[in-house]
Amino acid sequence: MDRIRDIEIGIKSIKTLDDRIELENEIEELSTSYTLEIYGDYEGLFYKRQIGLFLDTLSELYNKVHNIFMERKYDSMPFVIINWEDLKRIIGEEDANLIFDIFNDELDKFIFDNAYFTWPDYMYKTIDCSYESKLKFATMRDAKHVRKIYLDSFKDSFNVCFLNLTEDQLDELDIYTYCIDIFTLHHCVVCGGW
Repeated sequence: MDRIRDIEIGIKSIKTLDDRIELENEIEELSTSYTLEIYGDYEGLFYKRQIGLFLDTLSELYNKVHNIFMERKYDSMPFVIINWEDLKRIIGEEDANLIFDIFNDELDKFIFDNAYFTWPDYMYKTIDCSYESKLKFATMRDAKHVRKIYLDSFKDSFNVCFLNLTEDQLDELDIYTYCIDIFTLHHCVVCGGW
């Protein structure tokens, strides 16, 4: 009974696919040991029958653990995704860096994580103009406000450097919505990424 209670408690703490597999293996191990106990010798038939009743409980627990991610809601957060590489390609590196500098100064007022980089040594509170920025915010309001700051930075830089964009560049910027968009991303239980 104690091991079954531990498994039931363990179901609540499943966060990743590895957690699920580990708990499934524990259930299978317990089920195998109970089965061996039942079909061993003839002593203690009453207790063996009681153990046999637990096998059905273990089967139900296994199914519950196995299907945990189909029943549980995924973690989701609003993200502002900025494709700096496309922006550099469309308007040029010098002008993209100017937009980045204006935007980055304003971004310091917000709490965010840059989930584009997954290695642990990277500072998640910074952005880099060399890569895509995948900025995670606590609320959709913050994400929309940051998008507005980006678009304002874009307009400010046009006024400062008097960019002479061609019709093709303007069309491409319109298609890409100035290389920025807001998405609600979901946390993947397999890879741990967004």
